[in-house]
Amino acid sequence: MFPRLLLCFLLLLSPVFAQDTKLGEGADLQVFGRGAAPGQFELLRDITFDAQGNLYALDGGEFQKDVKIGNFRVQKFDAMGQFVSEFSVWDEALGDKNFPQRLAVANSGVVFVTQPKADIVQKFSPEGKPLRSISVPYALAIATMKNGVAVIASRNDVVNGKWTWLGGDEIIMLPDTQRFTLDQRLALEKRLDNIQDLEVDKTGNFYVLAAVNQIYKFNPDGKLLGVIGAGANTRNADGSEPLHSVAVNSKGDIYSMTWGNPGLLTRYDAALKTVTQREGQFHWADPWSVHSGYVPLAIDPQDHLWVAATNRQDPNGPNFKSYHVSPAISRLENDYLDTDKNGTTRRSMALLGFKPQLQIKLPYSISYEPKQPINCDFVVAAANRRLNEISVAWHVYDVFKNEWGKGAFKVPLKDGEEAKTNFTFTPPRFGWFTVEAEISGNGERLIGIGAHGGVTPKYANMPILGEGDSVGGWEDAPRQMFVGLPMMRLHPGKGVEKFDKDLQLAEKWGAFVFAQLTDNKNNLNLEYTRPIVEKFKGRVKFWELMNEPNFSLSPEDYVKAAQPVYDMIHQLDPAAQVLGPAVCGMDLGWHERFYKAGGKTTCDILSMHDYEGHESIDPVHWQWKIPALRKLMAQHGDDKKEIWQTERAITGVRGDNFLGPAQAVRVTLHRDLLESLGISPLHNAHYYLNEGGYGPVPTYLWSNSGPHPGALALRTREAMTKGKKFAGTLDFGPTGNKMFIGLRYDGADGSTIILRNLGTSQMPSLVFSTNAPFTLRDEFGNAEEEILIRGFVRGWKDSRRLTQ
Repeated sequence: MFPRLLLCFLLLLSPVFAQDTKLGEGADLQVFGRGAAPGQFELLRDITFDAQGNLYALDGGEFQKDVKIGNFRVQKFDAMGQFVSEFSVWDEALGDKNFPQRLAVANSGVVFVTQPKADIVQKFSPEGKPLRSISVPYALAIATMKNGVAVIASRNDVVNGKWTWLGGDEIIMLPDTQRFTLDQRLALEKRLDNIQDLEVDKTGNFYVLAAVNQIYKFNPDGKLLGVIGAGANTRNADGSEPLHSVAVNSKGDIYSMTWGNPGLLTRYDAALKTVTQREGQFHWADPWSVHSGYVPLAIDPQDHLWVAATNRQDPNGPNFKSYHVSPAISRLENDYLDTDKNGTTRRSMALLGFKPQLQIKLPYSISYEPKQPINCDFVVAAANRRLNEISVAWHVYDVFKNEWGKGAFKVPLKDGEEAKTNFTFTPPRFGWFTVEAEISGNGERLIGIGAHGGVTPKYANMPILGEGDSVGGWEDAPRQMFVGLPMMRLHPGKGVEKFDKDLQLAEKWGAFVFAQLTDNKNNLNLEYTRPIVEKFKGRVKFWELMNEPNFSLSPEDYVKAAQPVYDMIHQLDPAAQVLGPAVCGMDLGWHERFYKAGGKTTCDILSMHDYEGHESIDPVHWQWKIPALRKLMAQHGDDKKEIWQTERAITGVRGDNFLGPAQAVRVTLHRDLLESLGISPLHNAHYYLNEGGYGPVPTYLWSNSGPHPGALALRTREAMTKGKKFAGTLDFGPTGNKMFIGLRYDGADGSTIILRNLGTSQMPSLVFSTNAPFTLRDEFGNAEEEILIRGFVRGWKDSRRLTQ
């Protein structure tokens, strides 16, 4: 279930100047719009300022399949975004090599535009008159300096069908004059590849953004002064991989864009001590950086930072009515990167390029033997870093924060090389654990990291996971069966070939499968569904017609669409069972209309998603609501029909806080509670297993850091009850039933009783009587001599009888 989020934006069509319209978030002045009119852009390529604070925008162009696209012009605006003038950069003699990319304005007002495909830098007078161009092979990045402009080239060639960057090892100084003169060259101490952008600060230092995602600082003589960036391309969003553009203010603060969605505006302070980041705003349809795309940055003489959103919003596209028009140039508010602003983060520069990991050296971080050492690796990935040595203090805790191990060590670091240190701990019992490492360096606390694991019995009736068994992703039958979630939903809508493979894997591992035909109302028809059912009839025994139709269809429209699909399924496979309507929330009003419209004949099993708050599991409410739904079904002659719960999610993270223990309590309570109300675990699906899903509601049971406690608790519950028949609930009396819940399962090898405290303080004693011997186990499978039944018993060894 993905909650629907309705966003309303004001659509702005005609004005192009900021003062005429509402501003987007974070901007105090804007020039925007797609087109050829003044203040509009087609292919926005670069922005810069002259000494008087006038804004220049390169509205470039290119050829696509021999078709000329773009405006091929430079527009000039005053400091308040008012249009002043424009001139063309189109050179008829260049033909399809016209490909303007960057611009700079010298102190005299002379404008320079790089044309990398033509191997020239164009020169224009302050009025826009073309002057003689300068030959610079693959001229690309360009910036204003004291006595002219500087340009640096990075020629790229195609070799065997692949782009090859031959690099650049000099900066070419072009003088501030309207006459053509020979250029001067400055040799750089380091040769650079894949050059993207260039900036010059007030003291004449050069900043070059080049491969691999690094900013190189050179003094006016070409000596390398320092490097920012990890030298990697891993899509790390920590600021260690600057992209596309660089700008420097009068204080020496350095700005760039880094990975993110939307891309992250990133500032490195002049002292290179801290890095500050904030997202480019969604108000412009990810305009600053669609999947971290190119975003020019520039700083005006008053130290205001400007950004240029280069993507072109299609007026006929599906998102145009939801977002502001773009391309766009925005002047940011002075406090845009203040750390109290929403979404702004600040961290030590020492963390750039520093990627530590904890690796539990077990398949899927699972051990099956308590009291046996577990090996862990602390690994720092190879990168260029700002650290030479770190100190690590590690601890291992169980779910109740009991310490299972601790230690400390130092790790020397060398740029470009991986660093690794091993340590071990010994778990005293079955259970969930987390390994935590606190890392310090350069005299400061840097970061804390963690990894989760588990120690669980080798239950005879439950699978274990060998290396390579789990396939990950949304459909992961091996891990699902390991966890104890036998009911599995598969989706033919993700592709017939994938569905077939998922079904084969589910069959191999013994999952109980039902297939959901569609989550799109437009596919609830015979044309879409018949080929699927024909292909998989017999293999799929349970078909759910549609996901949560109450978000897109009225009950009446759903019944009308569902009936022919239901009939078709039974015609093709009389033994098949059809599930529906799979309403999100136990919406009694929707179900009432569903039945009045004839919905009874559209399903053999009534499926529902019992969301009423993402993590809410209230026994009082559920004990009223599900019987109320059954009563409604009886009123329409449908009381013999089973109810299945086919999608649920219970959060494990909220507000960046890990709620793993609370999630374990709630997912197991959910199974206990629904079992007591006639819905068995075999017919109760917790859909979110592996990390994925709706971002604000992280409800998965197994993260990229390892299993949550709920995964281990569900496994134990399934192992203790698998193969047994639910025999009913225990009666603790009118008051006791509000405090406790007890379920009994009977089997050939004896009975299992599940006892749960619903929220009271730990009881001094809870005495049962029976003549049969018993074994007491906790939520992770530990036997009686090793545990205290938390919340129930203190000094329980004195009470050797268990009542039924």
